[in-house]
Amino acid sequence: MLATVLLVALCASCDASMPMLRIVAYGKNVVADDGFVLTVRDLHLKGHAQNEVPGAWMFYLVGSEPVSVMDTAAQYAEMIAQGFVVVLLQPRGVSPDGTVDEAVFQEYETRQRRVADQLAVMDAYLKDSASVPVLLVGSSLGGVVAADFAARDARVTHLLMMGSGGGWTQAEEMTLFLERGQGPPGITSVEELNAKLDEIRAAPDSGELWFGHPFRMWSSYLWFRPMDGLTTRPIPIFLAQGTADTATPVESARAMRDEFARLGLTNLTYAEYPGLDHHFSNEAGESRLIDLQKDVYAWIAETGLIH
Repeated sequence: MLATVLLVALCASCDASMPMLRIVAYGKNVVADDGFVLTVRDLHLKGHAQNEVPGAWMFYLVGSEPVSVMDTAAQYAEMIAQGFVVVLLQPRGVSPDGTVDEAVFQEYETRQRRVADQLAVMDAYLKDSASVPVLLVGSSLGGVVAADFAARDARVTHLLMMGSGGGWTQAEEMTLFLERGQGPPGITSVEELNAKLDEIRAAPDSGELWFGHPFRMWSSYLWFRPMDGLTTRPIPIFLAQGTADTATPVESARAMRDEFARLGLTNLTYAEYPGLDHHFSNEAGESRLIDLQKDVYAWIAETGLIH
């Protein structure tokens, strides 16, 4: 089993004087339902036994880009220090060092495949800790996958979605962006967009690429609305959205907020970040993830996720 030691500062962006933490990333292979061997990393504080029962689990799902989950490992230092074991599922076709096999990545990048892979990972990790809280986190399309999974699996006790919208389908989001002049490359009218969507609908399993991804990926997200399954699950949900996000419109997140309010549901915490983009950076390109992190930690405390 691979073990890598990461030296990271506890909430380093908050205070340069904070102590350095030794975080150990253990490598684990999990066999998916189709026989594919998934690469997983679980992060712990050095000196804590790997088989200790954690205060809580955190499972993280990346967005739609072929990136290594280890690129963001240091961001979870404070969560690990609070008692979480953080579990990161590597996208298929992407190695921990960031090397990408595009053919493999594109073959499997569907919402349904990612939900099934996450199920295999959670089965592997949670079999001996059914009573421990589980926070499922997803950014961008990873948040859409997380929403779909949380609606299906009762083991998820808390959900965090970042830059994921949630209230609209992806097709509706694309239409709004097109009306603003921010549509997909080569698409200049709603008629052209609808024609492309009809083409994808007619060949939902095709490997033909559009906008950098195969039809099979697009068909799995375009007509799926994340909030539909979540309104029946009374778990604490934190939905974070930047107003300057050009990948997911803030209106989609507001639609989810408004639908929960219309239904009288009080389990959704909605946080909107003026002027921040899809990566929660400001107009100058400066990351403001620390603002989001502060709000998330406050929500964690309020919901009793970690005592």
